[in-house]
Amino acid sequence: GLFYLLKDYGHALLRVATNLDIRAAQFLVNKASPVGTVLTDISIGYMLYDFSVLDTWEANANISLMTAHHLFAIFLWPISNNLGYYQSWVLWFLSTEFSSIFLALRWMLSATNRKKTPAYAINGLVFTGLFIVIRVLPIPVWSAAYVLAPSPTELHDGFEVIPRYATWCGYACLVPLGLNLFWGYKVVSGFIRSAKEFFSNEKK
Repeated sequence: GLFYLLKDYGHALLRVATNLDIRAAQFLVNKASPVGTVLTDISIGYMLYDFSVLDTWEANANISLMTAHHLFAIFLWPISNNLGYYQSWVLWFLSTEFSSIFLALRWMLSATNRKKTPAYAINGLVFTGLFIVIRVLPIPVWSAAYVLAPSPTELHDGFEVIPRYATWCGYACLVPLGLNLFWGYKVVSGFIRSAKEFFSNEKK
C-alpha cells in the first residue's frame, strides 16, 4: 500500500506539505487507483476473517474500538472504490496497517510470557517508532489536504453529477485522523510504561 501511495500520490502529498497546493489536494481527492481497489478488497476480506477469530483478540484490547474500526472500513471503503474518490486516503489507511505486524508480534511475545525480554522491548520500540512515523506524523499533511480540497471536483465516468455521498467519504476520512491521534497517545504511553518496567527489572 505504501509503495503505491508514494508512487501515485507522493508528488501531490509533497506539494501539499511544502506549498499548500490546492491542485495537488484536489488530485488526492479525484485520482482513482485501480491497485488501491484491489488492495482494499483484500483488506476487507482479512477484516471479515478477523471477526471470525474474535476469541483470539488480545484480552486487554479495546474490542469495541477495534470492531468499530473494522466495520468502518468494511462499509465505507467499497464506496470509495465504486466512486474512485479519496482512494489516496484509503491507500494511506492501508499503509498504516504495516505497523500492525509488530502489534501481532507483541501479542505473541506476551502470550508466551516474554514480556520481560529484550525481544519484547525491541519490538515495542520498533512498533512505537513505526506507528508515529506512518500514522501520526502525516496527519498535518492530510489535514491540510482536506482543508484545501474537502470534496471532489472532477466528474468520473459513469456519473452525470458528482454523487452527494462522495462528500460523505471526505467526512469519514477525518475519523481515522482522530483515532490515530488517540491510539498514538495510547501507544507512546504504553511504551513508556513498558520501558520503565523493563529497566526496573534489569536493575533487580
